[in-house]
Amino acid sequence: MIKINSDPTVYVIANGGELRGIPSEEVAEELYGSNWNTQIDDVPDGFFSNYTLGSELEFASQFDPASEEAGAWNIGSDKDLQSYTLITISDNGYDDGASVAPGTAIRFYNAGSDKHTASADDGSWGTGTLNSGEHFSRYFDEDDELDFHDAYDSNLSGSINLE
Repeated sequence: MIKINSDPTVYVIANGGELRGIPSEEVAEELYGSNWNTQIDDVPDGFFSNYTLGSELEFASQFDPASEEAGAWNIGSDKDLQSYTLITISDNGYDDGASVAPGTAIRFYNAGSDKHTASADDGSWGTGTLNSGEHFSRYFDEDDELDFHDAYDSNLSGSINLE
């Protein structure tokens, strides 16, 4: 359950990020037990617009918390979120040669023990220094071939084809 600072209404979150107001303490207790009031998260007003307002519940039977939670197994299921493409950097080189659709996030991950970078050959972008275990993500929107190199080891280079 959530509420916002500027409104005392407590809401349940239904499938698709739909908020449904809880009309009374009795309905809240039927849904979440006698300690229902300890299960409310305060959401800053600025984030309230990330949800849609649905109809207020009249009865507890109109909402099943277990079913709603089971249907929300992945936050991206109704948000059209997409996974990133991983480019692994090792001390021996890049896991490169990927073909990626423009607009896809690309994550560069340093799996090596040394410091590495992925720096555009034309100087237009770069990951900065990545220590072992660190990562950097970026979206590339243009159709192009991205050629890059390691600023710490000039023998390491790679490319990604955006198509």
